Amino acid sequence: VETLGSTDVICTDKTGTLTENRMRPVAVWTPTGEVEIGDRHEPAADAWRRDPVLQALAQAASDCNNATLQDDASTGDPTEVAVLMTARALGADVDAHGREARRRARYNFDPQLKLMSTLDAGSATDVLHTKGAPESVLPRCTRRLAADGHQIELGSPERELIARRVEAFAERGMRVLALAQRTLPPGAPPPARDQAERELCFLGLIVMLD
Repeated sequence: VETLGSTDVICTDKTGTLTENRMRPVAVWTPTGEVEIGDRHEPAADAWRRDPVLQALAQAASDCNNATLQDDASTGDPTEVAVLMTARALGADVDAHGREARRRARYNFDPQLKLMSTLDAGSATDVLHTKGAPESVLPRCTRRLAADGHQIELGSPERELIARRVEAFAERGMRVLALAQRTLPPGAPPPARDQAERELCFLGLIVMLD
């Protein structure tokens, strides 16, 4: 009450006046580099074709999602629509029917955890895909995906680098989501959420503009 009583000016952003509640993907950042996504939502020089990290991130963005993309109209949460646009720009199949066919379990977005995860059937293993606030995803990661597609330890220097990149994007007014994954035995019963969203492998960041 004391603080509020000394306030002279309150600045607010009402959706529909200063912003339109439409998210637009502008870039993807991984430990192997940054790829800009233009207005046509196409990455420069088809970078995803040569980068297994981008391919894994695109798959996570497509599978850990509840939105749908259509030529005439997209449906779903604006942030999820932007994430799905990113997946499509990176070459992933974003067909909703295929996504539902692969999905074995879903851990809905939790505002306390700031996370959403899905358990999806893969060719040899099941894969847990997680997306959420970087400050929630990163502490749950123990590894990262290297440029050759192999998992390596996520050390302190890499964690500091990721935190600096998140901060730099935020200072430019961007919204940032982190994505990660974890392989699990195929066909096993879906684990409890607290057992599933741990020991993750960090994939990268999706950067969006409102």
